[in-house]
Amino acid sequence: MIYRVVAAYLCEQEYSVPNLLKVSFSLLVLVVSSACANNSSAVFTSGNIPSLQLSGDILTSNQALEQTTPIPILTLTPQLTDYFDQYIYGGIDKKQRARLLRNLLLSPAFLDIEYERSDNFTASEVFDVRSANCISFSNLYIALARHYGIDADYQLIEKYPEWARDGRLVFMDIHVNASVPLGGGEKYQVDISQPEVTDQSQQKGNPKLISDDVAAALFYSNLAVRAFAQGDIVEAYQKIVWSLYKAPDQSMFWSNLGPIFRANNQLNEAERVYLIALQLDPKSYSASNNLAVLYRDMQRMDKYQYYLAKTLALRQKNPYFYFHLAHAAKQEGDYLQAIKYLRRAIELKDDAREFYELLDVLSTQIERLAVNDVN
Repeated sequence: MIYRVVAAYLCEQEYSVPNLLKVSFSLLVLVVSSACANNSSAVFTSGNIPSLQLSGDILTSNQALEQTTPIPILTLTPQLTDYFDQYIYGGIDKKQRARLLRNLLLSPAFLDIEYERSDNFTASEVFDVRSANCISFSNLYIALARHYGIDADYQLIEKYPEWARDGRLVFMDIHVNASVPLGGGEKYQVDISQPEVTDQSQQKGNPKLISDDVAAALFYSNLAVRAFAQGDIVEAYQKIVWSLYKAPDQSMFWSNLGPIFRANNQLNEAERVYLIALQLDPKSYSASNNLAVLYRDMQRMDKYQYYLAKTLALRQKNPYFYFHLAHAAKQEGDYLQAIKYLRRAIELKDDAREFYELLDVLSTQIERLAVNDVN
């Protein structure tokens, strides 16, 4: 199983909606909304995490923490810093250092780090293998930037979600890059999958700074998703508990705990953590969707109908859902319908550059078809 970027939400089943093309997945949600939760992390401690029931035994959250060795995500090795010491020195100003560092990481003449969605690595591991997904690349860039006196932070990007599917599971991806403040409101954005950006208005999506703890939680969540896809329930539980230890007030990690309990036939525990996810973020699409599936399987049809309606309502209010429909219509050659979906997306969110870029592409395609029809 491969993972596009950072951390995935686990969605357990689609819900079809008539007259919305033939949409394969019910995924489209502003996955970064949970990063804005205002609830106090003190309320959500490891003691609130239900235990995993094993054959004749239980695994508590505290035991999961004790059994898992912390991963040094930002640690740099002497070999690594020796390499960069050849090129980075004190006389270079901060902006030049930030750009030089990016070039050293990505240029074919130097490290030439390649983007690989499955490579969830620490900073030092990325240097060794020269391959990374977006959070792994950000680990290395941020660790090096701070080592050389450059302020750098993780940044979560609101963007068009991408996904993969494995059986009944849907993996909803989000995106992270690095941000360097340059003064005067200017920021240098460093991203393995996008060109360098120094103007905030040129950055696609809606970037939000996140703490090192949230970034680490995303890293552990990737490991949990991978273990879960491979059928290792214990490791998946251990890693997502670490995510919650690092960032207990983030809805996404509680939502990711739910499928683990459901796969282990702990339905009451799955319900409990989904409800915590919704308490932290009432707009959590994944938690709402998964609760609907859970209640349907539990034959609690009143709850099922409620959360099904909530899930569909969240989707209808999401501009990225219509952006997805526009892409699907474009692939089917229905450019006029794609434009209608895009206009709806823009009504809901009028500051997303990618919406207008796709609209330009579709308008150009329609003009070309009109010319061909005349000829």
